[in-house]
Amino acid sequence: MALGLVNEVVPHDQLLPRAVEWCERAIELPNHALAMTKPLLRNIADMSWDQAIAMEEYAEPMCFTTQAHRDAVSALLQGKSA
Repeated sequence: MALGLVNEVVPHDQLLPRAVEWCERAIELPNHALAMTKPLLRNIADMSWDQAIAMEEYAEPMCFTTQAHRDAVSALLQGKSA
């Protein structure tokens, strides 16, 4: 966790429920975010650090130009959840 390789560490008996919670969060993401994330995660193992950062720098701005992003920013500014 200190290296940033995981988001949290949980006891064995809580692993499945926490994994389900993470999956439920992922399901609520905009479709383009999951569509973009899956291939990036699949390919990252074969990339150098610099290549991975370059891919992130390429993908991230595309997320800021979607209607989902505009809706989320609008909701945040209005004090609502998206």
